[in-house]
Amino acid sequence: MEVISEITGEKWQEILDRSDNPTFFHTKKWLDILTSSFGKCSDHSRIYLFDDGVEVLFPLVKFPYVKSMMKSYFSSYTGFYGGLIGTASLNREKADAITSKLFKTDTAGIYIYHSPFATIDLPERLKKKVNSTHIINLNQDFDYIWERCFSSNQRSKIRRAEKKGVRVIDGKSERDIKSFYDLYEKSVKRWGDKTTWVRPFEFCRNCVKIGSENTKLKLALLEDKIIAGAICHYYGNHMYYAWGAFDHDYRSCYPNNLVFKVLIQEACRDGIGHFDMGASAGLKGVVEFKESFGAVKTGYETYTWENPVYKLYSKVRKAI
Repeated sequence: MEVISEITGEKWQEILDRSDNPTFFHTKKWLDILTSSFGKCSDHSRIYLFDDGVEVLFPLVKFPYVKSMMKSYFSSYTGFYGGLIGTASLNREKADAITSKLFKTDTAGIYIYHSPFATIDLPERLKKKVNSTHIINLNQDFDYIWERCFSSNQRSKIRRAEKKGVRVIDGKSERDIKSFYDLYEKSVKRWGDKTTWVRPFEFCRNCVKIGSENTKLKLALLEDKIIAGAICHYYGNHMYYAWGAFDHDYRSCYPNNLVFKVLIQEACRDGIGHFDMGASAGLKGVVEFKESFGAVKTGYETYTWENPVYKLYSKVRKAI
């Protein structure tokens, strides 16, 4: 097995083009977003070339820990998808050979998140967990999805939003990004302890700017006031709702509902087969909202390993 650390953009894209079901989170663009947004984050992606000609791309970022004496590796730092993707199906032997390169004495942790479309069994050393997302199958035209997948209550709310004059536009400017982020910060305060993690502004900006051709920033307006927004990433046959926010004072206008309608409508128009609405953090109301659009609960696998020495260090540091 040959390990290639210097990867050109052309070679990266070639492997994605020859792979099954790559997502935006496998692209070089996503790695650029992460390394530009989070201080000490660096690109540790590799290509593994096997004797039988199979090439495997492992998009990976690295973070220093314990005063840079240890490192942790993330297939997608923010918890979105990533993981191994190759030019042919991967067997356990190849997966073992690749992941074994990460098990070092100075490795603090390994975190690999596969997409719902990946079926790669990783070594037992990595702790496996099955998480869930919600996905709408878009292999029908929008009229069918509107009538058969959207609940009657959801359709009613969307009609009310349109009747109140709410409209959805594409956000592109710096001002649009800042307005969306201000709305997000306001939402974070409302969510309180239910917030899984707070995304920094630079990450928001880079998602839109660096992601550009594969990212949508949708804004819902009432007259000229932004009252909701969402960021989605898309690539190939897959579109992912990454994050969003809405002004709670305008909840009776259902701006968020209209944003999702427009996103799904455009995805159908563009021939995207799956609209992935993401994980729901176990929140019943969020699950019900997604299922009212016809989204179906779908599992995906995460694999983690943490160095016992690093775990002990973390406990001692916390106690001190």
